[in-house]
Amino acid sequence: MTSAARDAVLQAIRNALGSRIELHPPPPLEIREDDLPRNELFQRFCSELEALGGKAFSVSGASGCANAIGDYARPLGVSGIAMQRSPLTLAVASHLPPSLTTKTDGTAEEVERTDCSLVEAQALLADTGSALVIAGSYEERLLPYLPRTCLIVAAAERLYAGMTEKALAPIADAAKAGVRGEALLVSGPSRTADIEKTLVLGAHGPANLAVFVVS
Repeated sequence: MTSAARDAVLQAIRNALGSRIELHPPPPLEIREDDLPRNELFQRFCSELEALGGKAFSVSGASGCANAIGDYARPLGVSGIAMQRSPLTLAVASHLPPSLTTKTDGTAEEVERTDCSLVEAQALLADTGSALVIAGSYEERLLPYLPRTCLIVAAAERLYAGMTEKALAPIADAAKAGVRGEALLVSGPSRTADIEKTLVLGAHGPANLAVFVVS
């Protein structure tokens, strides 16, 4: 391609993107150890996650969370859920409708064949819409990546402004407890714009991601 032709193509892309995309980033949150009002943190977390293509819901208790998960998963055709074994995921799973079958401790092949995963976040970072998930085994590490839909549950008190010392404390606690695995920061569904600058969700991981904040 000649230099002139290349410049023309790039200019056409700039013009097309400029006519469709307007970026209005919100002001940065003040990162501090003393917590901001929880409703403010939740609203900021929602706006950041939605900007990344995900969804966030505020729910009451394990049963309310299960109902919200059922409402979210039903239009997606979800039938099976591969679960991380944690107190909150197990509590929520006990209230899920019979149409959603759940399985813990699945093999890597079973996780790959399942269309939905359920994991617990140890922290939610409002300034980036990210969820901190600690995976203690190889199979748990696959849960946020392989299924087409990823569901994350977290207690409301796990909301933080950003990467404060309190937000990252679960990583240090897991290390002290001898947990072998890794800490993952999940920020929205998988997405890429490598092909003709067109945003595609689910190219390298989940196409759908929802976070349920349980009060």
